[in-house]
Amino acid sequence: MRIFLTLVAFLACFLTASSQTFNGVGGNIPSLATTQTCFNASVAGVGVINGGNGLVSVCMNISHADAGDLEIVLRAPDGTIVPLTMQNGGSGNNFNTTCFSATATTPIKFGTAPFNGSFLPEGHLGAVNNGQNANGTWSLCILDRRNNSGTGTVNSWSLTFGSTPAPFPPSLPGCANTLPSSSSCATATLVCDFNGQCGSTSGTSVQTWPALTAASCFSLQNNSFVKFIASATTASFSVWIPSTIRANYLDGGLQMLFFSATCNGPVTTYGCYEHIYPYSGAGQPIISVISASGLTPGNTYYLMIDGYNGDNCTFTIAANTGVNILNVTPAAPAICAGGSVNLTATGGNGVYSWSPATNLSSTSGSTVTANPPGNTTYTVTSTTAAGCPITKDVTVAVNPLPPTPNATVITQPTCTVPTGTISFTAPVGAGLEYSVGGSYQATTLFTGLTPGSYIATVRNPATSCTSLGVPLTVNPIPPSPAAPTATVTSQPTCTSPTGTIT
Repeated sequence: MRIFLTLVAFLACFLTASSQTFNGVGGNIPSLATTQTCFNASVAGVGVINGGNGLVSVCMNISHADAGDLEIVLRAPDGTIVPLTMQNGGSGNNFNTTCFSATATTPIKFGTAPFNGSFLPEGHLGAVNNGQNANGTWSLCILDRRNNSGTGTVNSWSLTFGSTPAPFPPSLPGCANTLPSSSSCATATLVCDFNGQCGSTSGTSVQTWPALTAASCFSLQNNSFVKFIASATTASFSVWIPSTIRANYLDGGLQMLFFSATCNGPVTTYGCYEHIYPYSGAGQPIISVISASGLTPGNTYYLMIDGYNGDNCTFTIAANTGVNILNVTPAAPAICAGGSVNLTATGGNGVYSWSPATNLSSTSGSTVTANPPGNTTYTVTSTTAAGCPITKDVTVAVNPLPPTPNATVITQPTCTVPTGTISFTAPVGAGLEYSVGGSYQATTLFTGLTPGSYIATVRNPATSCTSLGVPLTVNPIPPSPAAPTATVTSQPTCTSPTGTIT
């Protein structure tokens, strides 16, 4: 029984230390609104959030008769916005204990109201784990686009932080290709390489036919089309919309439809997105995620891109999964100056070419070693089984080393104190750690050192980069003096009451 209670206490302490949950306030959600209503949560004691410790999940309980009326986003203290769910659920009701996490397997788009359980959000949850200080005000912001059923209510919502955070999203890729703004279904471009497809909704015409109009979950405005070949039963894409002509970003952006069809014939849909936000009014990037489900690998599918509310905006699309893409691991490599990292490519036809050649061990092969002196972007190229060229960019970030320390042995062992002391005088400051060959500590003084050789280094825990070492020596304990040779050369007498030792 004692062992069981000890184990329970240990697990309770472990869970408390490894995760922190904060509850937000609730309230009413106005219907047919033009501005968001935000519900706040105060976070304290978390500190910097990144790939090692950060936001894990967002959970909410919302009562609403038409869940499909709602656009719900999370806003972090630094202004980062993550779309959670955008008009999903149709006329179904409620989000009952609905959680969003990067480890869920079902996109919220393919869930059914009332929503229960864990879902992938319509944005990259890890976008907030960008090194910001999590302490402050977080907001669950909701916009009810319609007046179908009156107001709703946020009953409760919460944020959980921990040591298994949602991963940081991919970086905005360069434009591998610019898509035409007025393509039709018949003239749609077959995209081989979804490593950065750029375009705009600057077209002014609508290309459609009755089956496509009926299949769309939105009113067509200024659509264009691209094609892709599925390599899995589901496909996922990241979407960036840097510019919009709308004064309020909530009124701009894109709407998209995945479908298969014989142009002008029957249409089968695989995912319809009624609203994809552009960058916020402050220019803050909003990275959305769109998915297609129920695909057949090897078949060709269409993606229709349309301006929300007739918006003329620019966009970039990059594939995450499910199409013939290349992957490079690690996805976001970081090294310390003078270090190196192995980059491994997968996908394509198994034959790879790397560029630029500078500071690469080879320009071919699935795995190469990169040791650039500064931040460098490398591109790996391959082809699909159908012969389409595909590429993938990966940026190696190079972090500087901390300055070489000034450290000295300020006390050496003596006969009475058999240990020495080493002190660091530079660099000093918050965020640095110090070592003389063992573990690192935040303080600059090392006492109780036994005689021997030591290497003084400074480490930046944010990057795990360590300075060059300074060798130091704690001297041996000095020997004790030899035993003296002495005799009593004179003893006391009647006339001299004292003796002498020599």
